[in-house]
Amino acid sequence: MLPSDGNALFRLLYSNCYKQYYIYAQIYLNFRL
Repeated sequence: MLPSDGNALFRLLYSNCYKQYYIYAQIYLNFRL
């Protein structure tokens, strides 16, 4: 039986990467405009 902790950790890591990417996208768009 797999522990749900691993799934939660993966979800947290993925959400963190997505947030970072979103912030960088905002900065990139601000510099473009």
